[in-house]
Amino acid sequence: MTNTALRTRADQLKLIDEPARLIDSWRPPSRALLLRQGNHDELSALCHQQLGRRGRLNLWNGRQEKALFYLALSHYYRGEYAESRRWLGQIQEIRPYDTNARYLAADIARVEGELSQAWAQLEILVPRTRRPKTWLYMAQLVDSNDGLARLTENYRRASASDSVPPFHAAIAQYLAAGYQRGGEYDEAFKLWRAVVEHAAKRKPVSRTRATVVNGFRIGGASRALKDINRVLRANDMKPFLVSGTLLGCIREGKLLAHDNDIDIGLMDDVDESDVARILAASGYFHLLPRREGDCLRVKHLNGIAIDLFQHHSHDGSVWHGGTKARWYNSPFGLTETTFLGERFWIPDPPERYLEENYGDWRTPIVNFDSTLDTPNAKICSENELIIHAYKKLNGGLLQGDDESMTRYRQLLMTLNEPDPLPFR
Repeated sequence: MTNTALRTRADQLKLIDEPARLIDSWRPPSRALLLRQGNHDELSALCHQQLGRRGRLNLWNGRQEKALFYLALSHYYRGEYAESRRWLGQIQEIRPYDTNARYLAADIARVEGELSQAWAQLEILVPRTRRPKTWLYMAQLVDSNDGLARLTENYRRASASDSVPPFHAAIAQYLAAGYQRGGEYDEAFKLWRAVVEHAAKRKPVSRTRATVVNGFRIGGASRALKDINRVLRANDMKPFLVSGTLLGCIREGKLLAHDNDIDIGLMDDVDESDVARILAASGYFHLLPRREGDCLRVKHLNGIAIDLFQHHSHDGSVWHGGTKARWYNSPFGLTETTFLGERFWIPDPPERYLEENYGDWRTPIVNFDSTLDTPNAKICSENELIIHAYKKLNGGLLQGDDESMTRYRQLLMTLNEPDPLPFR
């Protein structure tokens, strides 16, 4: 007898790559699952079917409001922003302070370059919601001193209305990111010191549990990699595997279980604005906010993040990177290989690229830091390195990783920061 119960979150994650026919054998697919699979036609049909079931009072119920939101999301992922805004408008008529609708409306405005509209969507929420995510969205809009002033003024308003607690670790990190984006590093460092002090007082998360959760994402990462490869190749581009994704391909024959994202390279003859436009309209990817000088970063609709590094030829070498660091390689060509059952471009020869990036790339290293442990890296900003160290130290504290705590504590003091753990 077929078990029709949805047992665990892990079951949902395992089904991301499965055909819809297998899902239908035990339960009709949900809106969320159809979206993660990029099945926009079936999602649209399901949502419209639900919207057609109004009661006698001709009012939307909770399920129908969610159907409106998923229609807006679906159009957003396909780059159909006017249509997405149309569905969001109906939600906002019913619930003007719905946070998810405001976040999506802000994303649309940001992607279209209308930052003032994005700010306006979020500022409506300031005195009315306690969701930390609001501050993440605002911090990501900071691109100047004016933007930073706007962020801090909104936080002052929220504090005055008690819509934010006296201290919240996530909000502090988001505000630190805003100061970082605005170039006010000293203020960012102060906030990070407070976050680290807070983390040091918490009970560490089980590392075994963290490993299990990440392991469930490998299927989704494989799907995301295949989707971005297909989309860019269909547009006459040659995306190639780099960094940890290339290492997994060549050394393991699979994606690395401990990796956090996917790394893709592009040559400098590719226009990044074309790449962004194509991915935004593909039905699979959300364009993440970026600072000038950083790589293009997207998130697959199943939640997997992808970094796209443009490789630039300069003075007999090829470099890629961002505001924190650059990595330098010998000039290389591209060759094709079969990976995960599909054809991918990789540097030629891949062994030389990996040796320049990792040294002894054949030997796995625990707690490898791509910024500090790569022999071909050049630090571009000490301030960015300090932020990096605080983030790593905070992660080590939360996971109970003594090796990381010791390493990044010492690094921060080497960089003339005060001892972040003076009470230890």
